[in-house]
Amino acid sequence: MSHEAARAKFSDEFTTLWAADYPTVPISYENRKFTQPVNAPWAAFSVVEATRKRQSVGPTTKRFVRVKGFIVVEIYVPEDTGSASLFTMMTAVTTYLEERKFPLSTGQAATTLTGDRQNDGKQANGFYRGTVMIPYWLDEQLPLA
Repeated sequence: MSHEAARAKFSDEFTTLWAADYPTVPISYENRKFTQPVNAPWAAFSVVEATRKRQSVGPTTKRFVRVKGFIVVEIYVPEDTGSASLFTMMTAVTTYLEERKFPLSTGQAATTLTGDRQNDGKQANGFYRGTVMIPYWLDEQLPLA
């Protein structure tokens, strides 16, 4: 399934780039065990599928749906340590992921658009959070009927 291929590609690419710049900042992934650091920054990575819409109509040699969603990266820094490191890491996320084509093993490509950064000022469990959401879309080919 090309959506799973896109999810894997986004995750692999982000992990590689993040590790090069922030080797001591661990990443939490969806439905995987994770031990949250105490008094140290960390990130949470997820991919959210938002919509699926049929894009091909009538007799055609290809049937496909357009999948749209978001790559979501939340950055957490310890409370009362300032926000400079938070904003630096948020900028790195947008640099890594926005306005790119990600070739997939299925022969297709997922495309990302300009990201949106949110600093909602939320403090919880001793951490201050910033969120980066990068919209993406991909065309997922369906079997012919």
